[in-house]
Amino acid sequence: MGGSLLKDKGATRITTEKYNDVYVPALTELLDKIGIRFEFVRFYHEKPDHGNINILINRSTIINKLDTVVSLNPNRKEVVCKYLTEQGYQLYRNQDVVSFLFDGCLQVDLIFTATKSFDYATNYFAWNDLGGLVGRLSRGLGLKHGHQGLYYVQYNEDKTEKLGEHLLTLDYDVTLDILGLDVKRFHQGFNNLEEIYEFIIKSPYFGTRAFILEDLPCKNRHRDSKRNTFIGFEEYIQANMKRLPEACGILPKDKEAFILQLFPHIQQDVDACKQAYKERKEIAAKFNGNIIMEMYPELTGKDLGGFIGKFKNKYDKDYLLNAAPEQIVADIRNFKEGGEWSVPS
Repeated sequence: MGGSLLKDKGATRITTEKYNDVYVPALTELLDKIGIRFEFVRFYHEKPDHGNINILINRSTIINKLDTVVSLNPNRKEVVCKYLTEQGYQLYRNQDVVSFLFDGCLQVDLIFTATKSFDYATNYFAWNDLGGLVGRLSRGLGLKHGHQGLYYVQYNEDKTEKLGEHLLTLDYDVTLDILGLDVKRFHQGFNNLEEIYEFIIKSPYFGTRAFILEDLPCKNRHRDSKRNTFIGFEEYIQANMKRLPEACGILPKDKEAFILQLFPHIQQDVDACKQAYKERKEIAAKFNGNIIMEMYPELTGKDLGGFIGKFKNKYDKDYLLNAAPEQIVADIRNFKEGGEWSVPS
């Protein structure tokens, strides 16, 4: 998203008055003809102008108005794109976002979202990147917050390998409550960016360190440095540094135990990921590329990868887990020298 994509095509900024009085009715009429469920993304009430209009689209819902098209093409996103193209709009695609120029001057971004997470997404995208700021808070608890829901990100003990992501909730109020944010205040909306910033700093998990751009990983720093809400929040922090905590002092020592206490339904999946990781480590200690190359130095690169893949096709995971290391070495030799595998010509 962002209102600069179609700037060279004639897109300009529009006032909030024109947004509400002209373009919301016109775009509603256009999208109603397709029969899709959609929501205009909410913005803070005193926002003076807009570089684009963001509209969430439920990509799984077409309501009887283009039945003949739907029956031929069950991909709802393509149904919408086909209709807009037929109306003369040139589309610009970026994964789940489709943009087009409306009325010769307005960039419209359609954000296609799955049915199960549609309601969550309407809140995540609301209030000018507030969802992104909430996401920063959630990372302190080992969580991942996005328009598809709130997830627990599971790592191995030394944090070197991600084991899995587990959906915790698709209820936005639950997410806000976990982070100590005022649910009622969120739904009241915000008049300006300062009210949004004051909302975030009231979380008991807030610390300025998580929001200073220069302290972020390179990927996040590059992305957020282009977003006015994040830039404004850092300026707000700098102006109020004396009254704000640098780091959160109440984070649980055992974050996984804390999360499992709140969301016991993921316990089985968490345990399964731990078991799978344990088994991968056990197998890797007995069967790996280094062992094979010590026996056959000529096997490198793609040849080595091909050998490992074909060996695993014959000797499954249970065998690799239970066989003694010397037995695996013997079977590697038999597999290589017994004519079951040869270097592809």
